[in-house]
Amino acid sequence: MTREEHLQRIVAKCRELLAIAEKRTLGEWEAFQRNEEIGTNYCRITFTDRNSDSLHGYCGEVNAAFIASCAGPAEAGWKATIMAIEQARQVIACYEAARIEGLNERLCESQYEPGTLRDLVERRLSYGEAEAINLLDSIIAAWPEELL
Repeated sequence: MTREEHLQRIVAKCRELLAIAEKRTLGEWEAFQRNEEIGTNYCRITFTDRNSDSLHGYCGEVNAAFIASCAGPAEAGWKATIMAIEQARQVIACYEAARIEGLNERLCESQYEPGTLRDLVERRLSYGEAEAINLLDSIIAAWPEELL
């Protein structure tokens, strides 16, 4: 799979997860056990809105606490991932366009020697593009194929 295909699948997965999250009960979630459930694997997850149905089942206190803690931050992370991918793509596209346009006529007319304006701009372009590529690579590393 190419880098771009992997990124497309990540964005699609984040959007899929966000669509699921839109259906959840908003607000703070909390994991708890009733007195008679303490010492068992039976744990409940409730919402701040106590009028809503709560989730409950045999998931264990630690797992229930983790699930409850994900409500909210997970959506923020998926949105941030989509935005980071889109921004990095734009940065790379700008650098590619600048290279295609020859950095502009004035820069192309200047001599290519260390310390010249053209040299400084080309080095900055390479650095900025490399930063964007590194960002995309780190996102891909955090989202291996098996999660997609």
